[in-house]
Amino acid sequence: MVAFNFRRWSKDKTFYSRGLYILAFATSIYGIQAGPLVITDSDKLQDGYDYIVVGAGVAGSTIASRLSEDKKTTVLLIEAGPLDPNDPLIRIPGNAIATQNSIYAWNYTSIPQTSVKNKVIEVIAGKVVGGGSALNRMVWFRASKRDYNMWEELGNKGWGWNGLEPYMKKVETFHPPTEEHRKEFDIKYNINVRGKSGPVQTTFPPFLTNFSTPIIEGFSELGVPVTQDSEAGKALDLLWITLSEDPKNYSRSFARTAYVDPAIGRSNFHILVGQTVSKIVTKKVGKKVVVTGVEYSSSADEPVTFAKAKKEVILSAGGVASPRILQLSGIGPKPLLEKVKVPIVVDLPGVGSNYQDHNTITAIYSSNFSAPVISEAEALDLYYNEQDGPLTGTVQSPLAFLSYTKLQALGAKSDSKEIPSILKAYKAQSPAKYLCAGPYPKIHKSILAGYTEQKKLLERYLPREELGAFEIIPIVSPAEGGATILFFLAAQHVFSRGWIQIKSADRKHLFSPRGGSSGVDRGIDIDFRYGSNPLDVDLFVAGMKYVRKLTLETEAFRALNMKEQAPGFGYTSPNPSSSFVQGDEDSSIKEYVGDTIDTLYHSCCTNPMMPLQKGGVVDTELRVYGVENLRVADASIVPMLPAAHLQPTVYGIAEKLVDIIRKGKKH
Repeated sequence: MVAFNFRRWSKDKTFYSRGLYILAFATSIYGIQAGPLVITDSDKLQDGYDYIVVGAGVAGSTIASRLSEDKKTTVLLIEAGPLDPNDPLIRIPGNAIATQNSIYAWNYTSIPQTSVKNKVIEVIAGKVVGGGSALNRMVWFRASKRDYNMWEELGNKGWGWNGLEPYMKKVETFHPPTEEHRKEFDIKYNINVRGKSGPVQTTFPPFLTNFSTPIIEGFSELGVPVTQDSEAGKALDLLWITLSEDPKNYSRSFARTAYVDPAIGRSNFHILVGQTVSKIVTKKVGKKVVVTGVEYSSSADEPVTFAKAKKEVILSAGGVASPRILQLSGIGPKPLLEKVKVPIVVDLPGVGSNYQDHNTITAIYSSNFSAPVISEAEALDLYYNEQDGPLTGTVQSPLAFLSYTKLQALGAKSDSKEIPSILKAYKAQSPAKYLCAGPYPKIHKSILAGYTEQKKLLERYLPREELGAFEIIPIVSPAEGGATILFFLAAQHVFSRGWIQIKSADRKHLFSPRGGSSGVDRGIDIDFRYGSNPLDVDLFVAGMKYVRKLTLETEAFRALNMKEQAPGFGYTSPNPSSSFVQGDEDSSIKEYVGDTIDTLYHSCCTNPMMPLQKGGVVDTELRVYGVENLRVADASIVPMLPAAHLQPTVYGIAEKLVDIIRKGKKH
């Protein structure tokens, strides 16, 4: 049995899982008063701005702040949500789950996912200054070199690891772990690959637990080592993950605190909050389509207001909202625009296509792992008075990013054929077999060409030790008599591709009530198409078997008397599928996938940076094809979803674009 640190474990009672446990707190009691901030309303706006940035999330806040560093450049940043009053709901890291159903979030829902039992998926996005960085779990690490180099191989010169890594590094000020943590957990890092003077503060989780010991030992038994520093370009195996938080007081470090607050006093920088952009306004100048500004309003009942852009509009509304705004503005697939009666400005087939996301299932185990339970009041007292305890972070042990190579090595030991057969079957598939046509009667040739190139890259690199296939996130929930242990399994390079499509040109849908209540028409079809390529479900089968090997067969976990509660062997679905063989282990796992599959909220890739003839929406300077003075910069321009949590990547994209604008660099 592992020896545990009682003091740390006595404070450990947070979950990183929706619907299981939320450590709540009273903001009315523990709220922090907001400092003086200058916010400009419509009546106080200038006649025009050099740059209008739509969306104050990670990318938008970064771009607006950086551009306004030039006192001669005027910048307007428009955000649909509020500027929070230094709300502890956002500032305290351990409250991350609670932000998802707050006033600070867009709560969308997907259409029924036909390949996974018509499951409807909740889609969360930030609706606050800071965007998703105000809501997320603050996980901070770059993807592997190959993830970014594949972008370059798709035709995006300058957007590989060497072209993007300096900008991701520029964002960060890294703080090493405490000496106590470094020695106790043998945490290694390479200071040379970390940022030293960026606006976002990062550090290792301040509240680490001795559950790290069985994690490290168990994975070691399966041949998975601890990587010295994920930021060096190899985000594989076991990773000690940094978080975007400030070790001075262990509060969230996010786009607002890093970029917006320092810029508030600039007279050339205005922020307009509580206003939703519904249209990018264009005009014809000869044969050219030129952007002149945006239309926005505070509600469906209020008339729209026009804001003039003297130079450019930069759309940074995120993986769901950015393609939506383009489509509402008449920039998108012609058949879709005709269907919803939006006047066609530019026929651009790729807008809304190529939708990718990290999807996940959760394996749940009981154990004899001893972890004393504390009250919510104790946790709050520890946080406010000692800057300690479970509320100081969201991750309490290393995370695993496993390549197909690692999964295959395990499979060979257990006479399993899953991984080789998945890759062989994928290579045998025609690119069009499981690709969706979206609004077209048949798959558009450019979209098919783009996916064909992506497929070739996945076929080439997935069999190598260069890309993560699966993330495994371990979480502990203490309880009397033992702890519940969860493993979130997240697929990193899915084969399926989805679509974002507007259903109506009526802007009233932009202001539909919050939440995922049935019957609310939000005027948009969000279709992940989870499991539409059945090999994605097969990968979950292999991943679940890996977790069973880890938890039930390694000495490290056998000592904890692990017993699988979900899915459980012989899982019986409340809604069984006729396509699965009942009683078979693989089919049982597939049933569980169909019943429980969910998202890690990494919606991206819907305005891909790729050549136009390959379904691209923006070029390598993030300019929208066919339109002058319009760029997109956010997660939607990512062409292929990397095996990583996205915030450092999106910050890096934003910093790189600012450099492109300032220096006129060609890439």
